[in-house]
Amino acid sequence: MRVSNPLLWKFPVPAFLRSDSSGVDQLSGGEKLLLLAVIVSVLLDILTNIFNPSPAVAPLKGLLMVLVVCSFRTFFSYLVTSSFLGIFALRELNMFYTQHDVYLVGDLTFFMRIMFFITWLLVFHEKRDRPGFLRCVLEVSVATAVLSVFCQIAGALFHIGFFQAYGGRLGRSGYKGLFLGENDTSVFYLILFIEFLHLWRQGKRLFAPILLCGLILLGMGSKTSLLGALVVPILYFFFVHTFRSPLILSRFAIRPRLALLWTASICVAGAIAFFAVYRIYDVLTAIKYDQLLRVYKESGFLSSLLSFRDKKAIGYFLSIGSLPDVLFGLQVRTKLTGFLWEDPGVFMYEIDLFDYLGRVGLLGVVLTTGLIWKCARVWEWRTRTPELKTLLVTVLLLGCTVGHTLISSQNAVWIGFFIVAFARDLTWPKGDSSRTADRVAASGPGSTNGQGQLQNGSSPYLEPGRSFG
Repeated sequence: MRVSNPLLWKFPVPAFLRSDSSGVDQLSGGEKLLLLAVIVSVLLDILTNIFNPSPAVAPLKGLLMVLVVCSFRTFFSYLVTSSFLGIFALRELNMFYTQHDVYLVGDLTFFMRIMFFITWLLVFHEKRDRPGFLRCVLEVSVATAVLSVFCQIAGALFHIGFFQAYGGRLGRSGYKGLFLGENDTSVFYLILFIEFLHLWRQGKRLFAPILLCGLILLGMGSKTSLLGALVVPILYFFFVHTFRSPLILSRFAIRPRLALLWTASICVAGAIAFFAVYRIYDVLTAIKYDQLLRVYKESGFLSSLLSFRDKKAIGYFLSIGSLPDVLFGLQVRTKLTGFLWEDPGVFMYEIDLFDYLGRVGLLGVVLTTGLIWKCARVWEWRTRTPELKTLLVTVLLLGCTVGHTLISSQNAVWIGFFIVAFARDLTWPKGDSSRTADRVAASGPGSTNGQGQLQNGSSPYLEPGRSFG
């Protein structure tokens, strides 16, 4: 029975904690190990925040990646993994013969960040026809996000420095919750925000405001989450209503009170933006963003917007010395005046495109793009779900501006998972003990659940006869 009041909505016992026929008992032994690996990955990210950072986390995550690779069941997955290993080997050989200087430990650590995403995407793609397993992972992600937001709220209410963004450094405010990296946490929240908007459309209306609160709290310290909290809902609404057909408000489950709330929010946001145009200095100083103004005065608008990432990108082009540098990757060799580089072995452009070009070259960029293209079936863009479209565009925008998406060890598992889950149009479990297969068998082949989702597992955004792949 559906409860209209979100405050009275009861959280079901997560499937990954249940031992009935709809919980972990329906998973195979390998799937249980993979689910455990997902949970351990989250725990390792939390430990990184506690010990800030912990030197033992990287080797442990490396062992998790080996476990994921050992769970592969298709030749394609091994072929893709081997191709990346080959590119990495060619890069190191190129660096040795051209620069006579190899930062093997740093290079291998950074290469593992890239492979976290690749291996998780491959294993979830192999499990795309196992909705029980995917739902368990989905519930782990939702539980992680909600717990992190509650930690943020507790940090804000009781002024707990452990949860504060940037540790109070640089005069910034805001709270980041469970995890260490503010940028990585911002990307994690924005990815989950897409799923929470999806849950909103399914009637689970308690989730989206919770994560929106977390984005705003983090946004006081990270401009990525503050801007993303505005951009992601706009993208999602755009893809729900393609504008090639009449605007069907029922698809988004909009009610008069919600429409009034959105209208009021837009008016308030417009008033704030108008005020900010004339009082931008006072506004930024009030929320402790005066550092942004200092960077703007010193280096211009683009550097203040991208936090010097534009200067790092210039360093890539100045470091190109040969065709192998472009194909396999390169080390940064040129310093820009007034900018301090890190050790080349651990150097980050903090723009995913250039981090890929620097670490696995143009071949790695093409291979990663092709893998996402295949797993998301992008060639069927018109019939893909709004959630998948929003995710891919969000990853593209974030990856080309603030980074910490495809090269983040924290976000690798979630981006890989949601690419597959959104392509599969995975839905939230409807009950504590009922199974999807039982509901499909009991319902007609074309019946719906009253929320635009067909009960036979298909999507209203797919044409008849099309499959998810």
